[in-house]
Amino acid sequence: MLQNFPGTWSFPASWHSLGELSRYGTQPGWVKLWRAVSILLLPGAGLLAYLWPQPVVWLGCSLMVLLLLLSWLWLATAPRREMLRYLQEGGLTPLSERQRRALQPNLVHCYNRGWWIETLEMWPCSHRLPHTRGYWLLDIEAEPACSRSSLKSDWDIESREDYLHMFDRLQQGLHTQYLLSPDASAAYVNLTDELAWLTQSDPKRVARLWQEQDGKPAHLIWGFDLWRASNMARMAWQAQYISEAEAWAHIEAVAEQIFQRFASLDEFFFSYLVGFAFWNRNKEDCEDRVSFYTVFVRQCHWPRAKTLWGWQ
Repeated sequence: MLQNFPGTWSFPASWHSLGELSRYGTQPGWVKLWRAVSILLLPGAGLLAYLWPQPVVWLGCSLMVLLLLLSWLWLATAPRREMLRYLQEGGLTPLSERQRRALQPNLVHCYNRGWWIETLEMWPCSHRLPHTRGYWLLDIEAEPACSRSSLKSDWDIESREDYLHMFDRLQQGLHTQYLLSPDASAAYVNLTDELAWLTQSDPKRVARLWQEQDGKPAHLIWGFDLWRASNMARMAWQAQYISEAEAWAHIEAVAEQIFQRFASLDEFFFSYLVGFAFWNRNKEDCEDRVSFYTVFVRQCHWPRAKTLWGWQ
């Protein structure tokens, strides 16, 4: 069940996680301080032993170096230790194969955001644990406040009832409904060139989203609505608006829709991208989402990326 440390990409969690956290400015201050102290003390110990080569000085400098190295070893293994402890104290067990596959549509975002993919939660939740003492790197206390804030700002969701209402609307195609009527669909075909420009894709591929393929309904921008529904279900559990069983039921129901409509992750994510562009219309934001898939295809080495698409 080991996975990446939250906010990082090394899989499973390892000492590389500390470097990734530092690069993105989320490394705890005490870790940065210890790194700075170590950089100063190591050469300082060597210089001291060189200038005063007495046995006592040599012994003291050797002990200092040994302690620094041991502390670095402890620090380097901290991400893995903390994750293992979280999994154990939270009573987490490996997901069923069905649950793992139901999370497949979340994989691209999870990789790019450094979210978790082997658990229902995308990052640690305080309500998963009997206590939160002794965690130095995991930001346990951020939940459920973080998810509640996100649901409020993105969807104006402040309760279980708000979530259930919005989940139902997304599952029915909140944004896709604009394209379902013949008149609306014909009108939005005129947006093909703009959406292709925003998503850096071939206008012909965008146009095919409005057409039936091999007897199946048009993809339209169902990928955008269904991804948001799946992601929102995870956040609603983190916010403690729904139970864990309800969250899985919602995620699996959405995955059923996704797997019926899309034959691959590539098809699904392209529909998501065009849907995001249709909704957002900002070139910079759209380029950011396009890079998600590019980076994922080129760099993702997570075991989950090798899972076959769909239930089978």
